[in-house]
Amino acid sequence: MPDYERYLTHAAARHPGAPVLTRSDFFVQAIERKYGKGGARCC
Repeated sequence: MPDYERYLTHAAARHPGAPVLTRSDFFVQAIERKYGKGGARCC
């Protein structure tokens, strides 16, 4: 599962001033990336 704290560190370093996702939105997006829209994937 993706690491929210690592995401926040990355966002602060690479995208200062940009809005960040809430913890729940971050995990919803991670689940969508992994299981949504593209059908089944092996990894």
